[in-house]
Amino acid sequence: MEQIIPLLTDPGAHGADPADAFDLVVPSLPGYGFSARPDRPGVGPHHVAGLWAELMAGLGYQRFGAQGGDWGASVSTWLAFRFPDQVAGLHLNFIPGSFLPPLDAGQPPPSAEEQAFRARASGMGRRRRRLRPYPRDEAADASLCAGGFPGWTGVLDCREISRLERL
Repeated sequence: MEQIIPLLTDPGAHGADPADAFDLVVPSLPGYGFSARPDRPGVGPHHVAGLWAELMAGLGYQRFGAQGGDWGASVSTWLAFRFPDQVAGLHLNFIPGSFLPPLDAGQPPPSAEEQAFRARASGMGRRRRRLRPYPRDEAADASLCAGGFPGWTGVLDCREISRLERL
């Protein structure tokens, strides 16, 4: 994703219309990259979405788009779900196979096609776990497990994330 930043922030330098440029804010997830590991339980995707909404408001953005992949897909989904008046659009990639976005009351249950996709995607997660059933060492565990989430054991759905956030 890093390679597209200049294309979005300075499209004129890449043969596109400079008027299409926009600001990018690229926060890192707590416990990943150069971000400190959370010092308390409950710093999961739901909570981080609130932190990102505060960050964007603090930077002066009343309305913005959100993008996320893997754990960021969960955070960005919660961001759009919790703060629909602030999130103008949502783009997701590398969506974990068993990730189930929250549904508003009155939403229809998942279709047969959606359920079949989830079953196939969950199988992909099991294959991934067989390939790498545990982190190589404690340092790898620290980089893969934000806030104590067992990122190396497979993917979690929102119900499990919500349960973990309450711990």
